[in-house]
Amino acid sequence: MIRAVLFDLDGTLADTAPDLGGALNRLRTARGLAPLPLKQLRPHASSGARGLIGEGFGLAPGDDGYEELRLGFVDFYERDIATDSRLFDGVAELLSSSVGPVWDGADAASWAGVEKLSPNKVWETRAIGRAALVSFVRSKFGEALLDPHALTVGFARRFATYKRATLLLSQPDRLRRLLLDTHRPLQFVFAGKAHPADQPGKDMIREIEIFAREYDVGNHVVFLQDYDMAVARTMLHGCDVWLNNPRRPLEACG
Repeated sequence: MIRAVLFDLDGTLADTAPDLGGALNRLRTARGLAPLPLKQLRPHASSGARGLIGEGFGLAPGDDGYEELRLGFVDFYERDIATDSRLFDGVAELLSSSVGPVWDGADAASWAGVEKLSPNKVWETRAIGRAALVSFVRSKFGEALLDPHALTVGFARRFATYKRATLLLSQPDRLRRLLLDTHRPLQFVFAGKAHPADQPGKDMIREIEIFAREYDVGNHVVFLQDYDMAVARTMLHGCDVWLNNPRRPLEACG
């Protein structure tokens, strides 16, 4: 018998932070500690047990007692899985129409129904999150930015040279044509920070801003400053594609 626990840590389909934070707080309560507010735990939810146990108990993998806490955390999470998690707008309807009304308890045969989903219906559901992202960006920079109907490519978190976020700028004229294509519109949303001591990483951010200005595509290429979990969650639900150009074999979060 195979047992598994599904973590949607990135929040692409659902907001799972309440369940993850709840499991951590039940673990704290079982050890005589007071629960922590979800607002404090939410930034660590995407790191799973490692991040939450680090915040809740100050321990890291390899520390004495960490493994016992990790097993306890997973046990609490599995016991009350999906109790407080909530799907983003449109996702529940999409699953109900393809998998069935009890999609969260469906078998493999029922889940095969997603293969029959209308591409237009999937696109409409994706458009809900994209529209929220566009609204978020416009609230900061003005109504002229981005298109809620354009394919949206995102890159977020740490700007490090090995992630090569600016590789697409190697053919600026071609990229400009793609961005200004009226039949198949494309746009990019960047967010994140470079390490304070990483000058090449800072230069990558500057290159993106210079490209947007010099090639007059500022309405189609946006860099969001002050990156935090609110920005991350909005981007995760709003971007259609994640830019991922790492140097092999190095890992990339963007």
